[in-house]
Amino acid sequence: MIIYESYNQAIPSGFVVFDSDMMVAGINHRVKEALTFVKAKNLWLEFERDYTNPSDSNAIKIIGCSKALLGGIERHFIGFVPRGIAKYISQSKFYDKVQPILSNILANDYTVENIFLGNIEIKFHIIGPVELYQTYQTATAYNELIFHLNSVNRSILQICEVGDIVSLWVKPDKSGVVVFTNKGGLMGGEGKMGYVPRHLQERIIENISKGGLYNSEIISISDESCEIKNQELTPEEVKRIGQEAMDRYYKRIADEIS
Repeated sequence: MIIYESYNQAIPSGFVVFDSDMMVAGINHRVKEALTFVKAKNLWLEFERDYTNPSDSNAIKIIGCSKALLGGIERHFIGFVPRGIAKYISQSKFYDKVQPILSNILANDYTVENIFLGNIEIKFHIIGPVELYQTYQTATAYNELIFHLNSVNRSILQICEVGDIVSLWVKPDKSGVVVFTNKGGLMGGEGKMGYVPRHLQERIIENISKGGLYNSEIISISDESCEIKNQELTPEEVKRIGQEAMDRYYKRIADEIS
């Protein structure tokens, strides 16, 4: 059974999209709940903070909701907000100001001898009040940025591993930030892995355009997702590091001459 639904849910008056087409994380660990949800009618999503999560104190659950046949609401825990986005929302104190809406569903319910062999993807937008849009885009929660890639290139993920160094590249028209790997001899566009989530793009573009940099590496990876950790270096830090390197170089030359 193949299910594909593209949702164009009406955004409430006074709200705008803060982040678009986010992938529900960890959904493959909750296939039964996710399939039950997508086969129902009148679907919507809700956030639920997971304060007691032992591996991530910033975790935000995604609850798939639907109208029950005999009234009431059915609720299914289907996955999480990607870790980097959840940390941003939690630490920037946006949790009670934003909400999810369905973007699209792709599900292939292929099961053999009770083993699920199909695939399921659920994407969502994050929306919030229009007056907070600029604040959401520019809020600074931390200088260590952690995010899951958007628009993942799965064929490239197959050659990547945890610990691999990756690069951030700002598109010439500044319409997005692309993540690349040069592993396996890939060059230029061949190594495109995916995009930085929109809520971090403006901050990254501004920092890079002023001379800042990012030390970026893969910290988790699966067939359909990749999590990147980025240590932000401000323009001032880049200049300081460059000057220290030059000082060491000239000292080494002076020592060799003497």
